[in-house]
Parts: sequence; structure tokens; C-alpha cells
Amino acid sequence: MVRINDFVTESKISEHKGFANLLKGVFGAFRNPPAHTPRATAGWRIPEPDALDLFSTLSFMHRRLDAATVIRLASQVIPAADQGRNT
Repeated sequence: MVRINDFVTESKISEHKGFANLLKGVFGAFRNPPAHTPRATAGWRIPEPDALDLFSTLSFMHRRLDAATVIRLASQVIPAADQGRNT
């Protein structure tokens, strides 16, 4: 499990759930529309202001994920930023 906070109060649990929904929503909206539409409408375009807003949102999400904690099944807590390192 990836946790963006200590998950101990109702407010922090709610923040965590909201962040998970944000991740799911952005992925669902922008995963690769041309690959999931008929060829006639494959010329999907995003206006520049929307693209800039999307990049800001992705940056926010990435920053929160970089600072997150990963809870492993064996109850080992590892910061998300250290997941790719060999220990």
C-alpha cells in the first residue's frame, strides 16, 4: 500500500482516499485516448492551457508519490523514493 500521510485521523484517511481518486481520475481521462477510439477520431488534441494544467497536476501527484511511504506485506515500511534502490 502506498500512503501519502500517516493515515491515523479521519481527515488524513479522507485525504488519502481523495488523492487515490485523483490518481484514478487523471489516469482514466488521459491514459491514451487515440488508442481507445475509432481511427476516424484518432486526431485527439488537447488545448495548450489544458495541457499546462495537466502537467501541473501530474507534477503535484508525482511530488506526493515521491514523498509517500510504501507498506509491504511483511510490515516493512520503505519510503517510496527508496523503492528502486538495491539494499
